[in-house]
Amino acid sequence: MKKIIIKNNDGFTLAELVIVIALIGALAALALGPLKGLWSSGKVSAITQNISKLKLTCEQYAQMNGYNFNGLTAEGLQNDGLLPTNWTLINGDPTDIFPPNHSFTGYWIGTDAPGGVHGEFTIGVDSENNSITNNMALQLCNNFINQLAGFVYNDTAYSVVASNSCSIVIPRNNFPIPSGQFFLSFQ
Repeated sequence: MKKIIIKNNDGFTLAELVIVIALIGALAALALGPLKGLWSSGKVSAITQNISKLKLTCEQYAQMNGYNFNGLTAEGLQNDGLLPTNWTLINGDPTDIFPPNHSFTGYWIGTDAPGGVHGEFTIGVDSENNSITNNMALQLCNNFINQLAGFVYNDTAYSVVASNSCSIVIPRNNFPIPSGQFFLSFQ
């Protein structure tokens, strides 16, 4: 008995493979687009939580010092036992501090922000590698809008109390902040 074997030399052409790969790439890009927004939202949430913690410790510092914010620094907060020791000071600078497991942000703590914004105290957000975008800064500012006296954004000082709005200052786009930092001054 003789077996008949049929050989088919037809395969995928290079053009067909390129089209399939291009379609898979386009679908992957569409699927990852929303995830980028979630990643940014996750960053904003993490920074908001850290600023909230720092704000609370600054207020505790004032209570311990006769309701006075004079001398407020990150080092002072840590020396008074208000910040955990796993928040590390940056290069011996008493105003700059990193939270544990930081990957994109450090914080500046003091009484007056650069640029002339005055409040009771200021918490700055220092973005490593410009990883905070204009839109993220806008979200952060809006998260604290009712508590802010003002903020410094892109080296310009703005009073929030007068305008009661962050949106007129920070453009609604997703480009990195050019200077990589901004400062929130609290009432």
